[in-house]
Amino acid sequence: MKEVVQTIQGVKYVLFLLLCAVPLNAQENEDAEPIPFKIIVKENKGGLKLLCKEGCSWISLSFTSKDETPQAINHRGMTRLDTPLPQNHPDESEFLFTIQKTKNKFSLSGLKGTAWKNLEFDIPGYGIRAIDRFGLMQI
Repeated sequence: MKEVVQTIQGVKYVLFLLLCAVPLNAQENEDAEPIPFKIIVKENKGGLKLLCKEGCSWISLSFTSKDETPQAINHRGMTRLDTPLPQNHPDESEFLFTIQKTKNKFSLSGLKGTAWKNLEFDIPGYGIRAIDRFGLMQI
């Protein structure tokens, strides 16, 4: 009889530990949710300008792309794809995408923290467009 009581107490202890661990796992998953961002894309002579309105540690980025090479962008600014950071590194970004200007369009590839994989749009007459983690948005 004493062994049955000890077994039941052991099972209760294991169940208690499992129940305590469940909220901790749920909290970790909430932290993994990508942060929202809002970025204005402007065409300017010879390149483009990005203005971050939300979710970035930068305000404005400008660059030219003469050879139509994609430029990687994250919440810290311009970055490179050839040297990825280890997972959970303090400098790892919440979102990552590339942007490329071709002759008549802008092409974006969502790599992390976006609901879109690819976006393509034109910006007629030096106009502007806005993007967020879900795609094109109203300005």
